Amino acid sequence: MLMGPKKECFFSVRKPKENESATPADAITIEFMLADIFETAKKLSDRGIELTKEVSMDVPDYPLYDAKFQTPNGLSVRVWCFDPKSKQ
Repeated sequence: MLMGPKKECFFSVRKPKENESATPADAITIEFMLADIFETAKKLSDRGIELTKEVSMDVPDYPLYDAKFQTPNGLSVRVWCFDPKSKQ
């Protein structure tokens, strides 16, 4: 279970119960909006997490940056933020 520090939001992931099928790993992408994607990417790298998509502009000439990595069981995680220098 993941929860915000003020318990304002949370989500959980669990193993399927007996006789339930698991959701395919490529069917879900978890996304987090960040204040500083560059700092977060460095922290992830320092922890040995390999990005499957390096930090880059999501759309050319638009101040939105994103990066991706995978969890150990193959779920895709996308982190993104607006460039703090932009007026978004």
